[in-house]
Amino acid sequence: MRKQLGLITTLLISVSVFASTPTSLSPELKKDYDEFQRSYEDAVTMSGDKAKFLKEFKNIETGLQKKYKAFDKKEGQKLTAEGNQMALDIEMLEPLKIIAEGNASKESCSNAEFINELNNQSDAKAYEKLKEQITKLCR
Repeated sequence: MRKQLGLITTLLISVSVFASTPTSLSPELKKDYDEFQRSYEDAVTMSGDKAKFLKEFKNIETGLQKKYKAFDKKEGQKLTAEGNQMALDIEMLEPLKIIAEGNASKESCSNAEFINELNNQSDAKAYEKLKEQITKLCR
């Protein structure tokens, strides 16, 4: 598990470097990116209602994955900061995914907190939002 976490951390740091480089998007890609960001924000700030979270998170995550794949396909060979940010955002959701898959057990909550602490190096703003969400779900 620790080896996997190191790999995730390395990936997050690499993606976050590329995500900070500005690019210009076509109107279609901009619309897709904005829609993805709204859905991501909804996932990160989802209600602290544990039952609702456990019921809905998998669908939200799957939707984000589909939106990213569609964006990536349209983006083609051209790497954009927005595409990299979307990949980083999906990786940042890992602590919530751990909680959802573990039915918010003490063990899954502990693992989620640990992973989120590692994510603090990649995106401090998302880290704080996720930390609040983890606290709500694991109380």
